[in-house]
Amino acid sequence: MAKELTGREFLGAVALGVGGLVLSGCTGVPVTEAVPSSTPKPTNTETKVPPTSTGIPTATPTPTPTPTEIPTPTEVPMYTGEFPDTSEYYRRMGALEQHFLEFTEVRTLEDMKLLQLFFGAPLSLVQVSNDPDTGITQFVWGFSVRGNDYRFRTYALPYCEFKMADIDHYVPGGGDLVGNPTIGQYRNPVFLAVQEPLSEAWIEFTGGYFPACSDVMGDLLPQDKDRLGQFFFNGNTEGFEIDEKGILDLRRVLITTNVLVANE
Repeated sequence: MAKELTGREFLGAVALGVGGLVLSGCTGVPVTEAVPSSTPKPTNTETKVPPTSTGIPTATPTPTPTPTEIPTPTEVPMYTGEFPDTSEYYRRMGALEQHFLEFTEVRTLEDMKLLQLFFGAPLSLVQVSNDPDTGITQFVWGFSVRGNDYRFRTYALPYCEFKMADIDHYVPGGGDLVGNPTIGQYRNPVFLAVQEPLSEAWIEFTGGYFPACSDVMGDLLPQDKDRLGQFFFNGNTEGFEIDEKGILDLRRVLITTNVLVANE
């Protein structure tokens, strides 16, 4: 029969029981002190982008690609069709070779000796180009002689005038009277040629008004009249320069002053 414990004995037994439980739990598991790690924890260095006023992060714009090549300038259109046959024209007109070109001597108030050439046979307008900085216009003309095509280039000026000594009018530089011609059209151009070198006084006079005038004025050599006749009538290019496109360079010989619509 179990002994009944008094109050003091009961409390002592409970205390011993609890102490035994604590000691039995601690003696079974060894206690290990915490050792700090030799490698520090990585620090978060990510930069947070603050939200915009709308709450949406700002997107990085896509950079514009840098062009690697310079754009090719627009090519000036050039007529590539058929040219009028000048030899056939003059054959129908009954003209002789020596009368093929008619030069008229002109003297200006600026004491310039010019030759004016009216080209009776029709020419085909091959190309028109203009330099906006200088105002200089270039014409390329084409014609055919006995089945062979020829092209030549001349200067023209839109605002270059010469006061005539014997008649009360100006000889314009070509631009105002061209009338926006279309390439491929048949035209009867009028040309000017300078017989003598330009005087210093004339160059100084025109420099303030028409600075590009003297830039296109060449000297017509004595033999150039015969050379021009041979070129236009027979296609003989001897004595003149030809560029890489096969175009005869008459920019320092003839100046286009007017472009008339030809009677085809």
